[in-house]
Amino acid sequence: MSLFEHLNAEVPKKVQDKRLGIELAALRQSLWTGNGQKSSLEYSPYGDELYWIETARMLADVLTKSMKPWLLRGP
Repeated sequence: MSLFEHLNAEVPKKVQDKRLGIELAALRQSLWTGNGQKSSLEYSPYGDELYWIETARMLADVLTKSMKPWLLRGP
C-alpha cells in the first residue's frame, strides 16, 4: 500500500535509500508527465493508471495458493 501511495502522490516523500529512490523515480515517470499531471488524465483514454488490489483478489495467487474458486469471480 505504501508503494501505491508513494507513486500516486503529487509530491512524493523523500526516500532514505538512494537506490530505491532511483527505482521509484523510474516508476513514477510512467505515471506522471513532465508538467505534473497524471499520464492517464493528460493522455486520456491512454496513459498508465495504478490500482490497489487486495491480496485476496490477486489472480496470480491461484498459481501458488489454495483458494476458493468463488473468490476469483469477483462481485
